[in-house]
Amino acid sequence: FDGFRAPFSYLFDVVCYRHDELADAPLEVSEPLMFEWGSVDGGAAPAVWIVRRDGTPVGYVNPLQARTVGTWVDNGSITATVHRINPVPGAPRLFVMAEVRAAESANAAAEATSTRDSPAT
Repeated sequence: FDGFRAPFSYLFDVVCYRHDELADAPLEVSEPLMFEWGSVDGGAAPAVWIVRRDGTPVGYVNPLQARTVGTWVDNGSITATVHRINPVPGAPRLFVMAEVRAAESANAAAEATSTRDSPAT
């Protein structure tokens, strides 16, 4: 991501798309998704998972991108939606459109939300 300055949009090709595990509740185009830290197959190396709102994993970010994407996860500056699902048997793929905001914008949005959701004193 050298040379990328927020805000920008980025299309991720999801690694290890869990299409078989999602057969009973398939993803839909425009469905909102989240990013969260984890590991792959219990390994020591950190990974950034792409998950549904209920926490169901759909796949993860390319390990070469994980550190940078992880900083966006940590500061709350990344959101995503399902962009395209390629249901070709033997080669299913999932593409996720992410919106990356400047960290300051993400912090301001989080503060506005927490202030709005706080009970009045």
